Amino acid sequence: MMKKQWDVLKYSVEQGYAKEQFVHFNTNGTIFKPEYVEILKHFKQTDISFSIDGTGDYFEYIRYPAKWSDAENTMDTWINNTQDIPNIKFDLCFTFQITNVLNYGKMAEWAKDRNMRIYRNAVFSPKYYNATNIAEHIKDKVIDRIRSKSVKYPEIREEWEEIINHIRFEKADPDGWRRFLKVNNNLHKSRNQSFTKLFPEEAELFGLTGI
Repeated sequence: MMKKQWDVLKYSVEQGYAKEQFVHFNTNGTIFKPEYVEILKHFKQTDISFSIDGTGDYFEYIRYPAKWSDAENTMDTWINNTQDIPNIKFDLCFTFQITNVLNYGKMAEWAKDRNMRIYRNAVFSPKYYNATNIAEHIKDKVIDRIRSKSVKYPEIREEWEEIINHIRFEKADPDGWRRFLKVNNNLHKSRNQSFTKLFPEEAELFGLTGI
């Protein structure tokens, strides 16, 4: 989105510096332009890390008002247009929080289907999204549900355990959980998005009705 950076990168290419340079981008996966590929292919290595917090409704709820179909199409376009450029590589950063811990399996499968490395990043602030603040009386239910899910790739189970370890890392802050419920209720009112309709599995585990 910052147009000036492309001027700098083109200068590096024109001056012959790019062949010895490493470039890393973090992006929300909303922009693709063929001319960007033409610039980036000249660098010694280009890593593009898509910051994506879930598939489908999870993505659209957390990244409102973005649309999952648009982001998915943009990421696939990047991948499809760089298949023959080995120095451009992709990975995906999944930032997990209370809302999306159950969606990690689907997100990981999506990435691995595209031979993309996926790594996990925890939300610590605001604390009402920190997964450690899932109410203590339902933590075991959430963890059991995670472990009951089928996965396409065996390594996803081990990766999901990292999220479970975070959930168990410390006792929930009751105020954090209350704030999570309040914020979700406010989002329902302001966006006309029903958490219980979008995420019935979470709603059932969290004991939620009407939001």
